Amino acid sequence: MKGLVRKINIVLIMMFFVLALVQACEDFEKNSYRVLVSAANIYNLSMESVADLQKKGYIKTEDREEINSIAQVYYDAYQTAIDAFEAYKIAHDTDAKNRLTTSIGLVSASLSKLVERVKPYLIESETERIRLLMNDIKGGG
Repeated sequence: MKGLVRKINIVLIMMFFVLALVQACEDFEKNSYRVLVSAANIYNLSMESVADLQKKGYIKTEDREEINSIAQVYYDAYQTAIDAFEAYKIAHDTDAKNRLTTSIGLVSASLSKLVERVKPYLIESETERIRLLMNDIKGGG
């Protein structure tokens, strides 16, 4: 799980960097696409981890419901951004670009909330794994 936390953090940092470049770069469409693909990958990775951690007992049902609620906000923002992306590909005008930029900002913000909500469980499960390994070492096993 430690690698997963690191991977999520790295991808989030990269996504924010790309988001900052989206406005400045000539290839707005390509960068927007990359941001949306990265966001989808982080979301999928996060939710797969949540399911795994719930099976292992780290996440209770009520916590999972809260995570799912946050995930739904992200999903709705993502779908709006996809629609804005498709509209931009057709129109290539300032209004469409602004709508897409705004939508990507909402995706980024909602995804950050999701990752921040999930991250403590990833850290907790990794800490528990290390504790068990240390017990094995101390016990000679």
